[in-house]
Amino acid sequence: MLALVLLGSMALGAEPPPPPDPLRAAREAYAQKDYAGFLKRMREAEALEPTRPRVLLGLASAQALGGAPNEVAVTLERLAAMGLAFEVEKEPEFAELAATPAFKAVVAHFAKNRAPQGSAKPVFSLQNTELVEGVTFDAPRKRYLVGSVRHRKIIAVDAKGKATDFVAEGQHGLGGVFGLAIDEKRNVLWVTTAFLPQVAGFKDEEKNRSGVFKLDVRTGALLGSWFLPQDATPHVLGDVVVGPTGDAFVTDSLTPAVYRVDAAKGGLEKWAEGRFRSLQGLGFLGGRLYVADYALGLFAIEVASRSVTQLKTTRDVASVGIDGLYVVGRTLVATQNGIEPQRVMQFELDATGLEVTKQKVLVSGDPVIDDLSLGAVVGKTLVFNAHSGWSAFADDGARKEGAPKGSSFVSVPLE
Repeated sequence: MLALVLLGSMALGAEPPPPPDPLRAAREAYAQKDYAGFLKRMREAEALEPTRPRVLLGLASAQALGGAPNEVAVTLERLAAMGLAFEVEKEPEFAELAATPAFKAVVAHFAKNRAPQGSAKPVFSLQNTELVEGVTFDAPRKRYLVGSVRHRKIIAVDAKGKATDFVAEGQHGLGGVFGLAIDEKRNVLWVTTAFLPQVAGFKDEEKNRSGVFKLDVRTGALLGSWFLPQDATPHVLGDVVVGPTGDAFVTDSLTPAVYRVDAAKGGLEKWAEGRFRSLQGLGFLGGRLYVADYALGLFAIEVASRSVTQLKTTRDVASVGIDGLYVVGRTLVATQNGIEPQRVMQFELDATGLEVTKQKVLVSGDPVIDDLSLGAVVGKTLVFNAHSGWSAFADDGARKEGAPKGSSFVSVPLE
């Protein structure tokens, strides 16, 4: 039943946080088969989060069950207008509506959204490596650097696609490698690392260990490393970006906050907190740091004051489920793997920079994109990881059946 997935998924296997009160109340009403109460609470939830896909999907379910069937198609069409796709025709609560013209039109719109849009060109692939996450482009040396979560290392891929280890497995005490960011001016490679069950050789004593490494981008030599306190608090420092003065800014996905490493002094300080649930990609534009929250959408943090503002969106924009986030001109480019279909998007901002006014699909529905992850802006393209390999592993780190699939890195043109 659609009503059972109101909260959607969280990145990296995070434990879902307590839902907002209307959603909690909605779930309780549904469990008690109080469908009128279910509808009332879902309407309250929609008023708070009118563009969150799982809320809209739950609202449509509540409308069908709670005595407002004429509203279902309108609500589902809002999801279709975002470019999303759900197999609502298979859900039992909508069975009595399946033959109506309005419902058929929504089903057709969802089907159209699943069709390929845009095109991705192959750049390179890693056939003998599994579970890779971040990528960055080392322009002076004309190579890509890729982080392996599974094998605790950093791989260099040259212009001919030849892959060699840049930082060997476990070197410097690396755990699973997530985010990578290069500071060309200072010849620094910033690396985020975390220890998870999916990392080869994971030990229980490594649980909740996560930190940031500073390496020489030319040689891979260690320049410094800093870790969060290791206790019962879960942490995954995932994405990283270089600030205007060379400091590194990173996001914690599991206990959400933005951390900063001073380029000169080192140290790992909590830089900003907010009404976050699962932070992912981030990028600087003007005096703001834009960050993506997997469950809630996009936020802007004022660098000077560290105040946090959630970006507004028009009703046809879906900004949840973002993994990687990149600033291109005055737009935000995102890899979205938390929605269906997975896709790469470009979001236009208004003059204030605090509202997304338009979204454009750069690529969607391409069969090569089946386990989308992070990317890097290279010239006028985004080169991104189309198959990270997370889907091949269970939350406990066990590999699922079937042979490992290589990671394909592809590019799409940017506007």
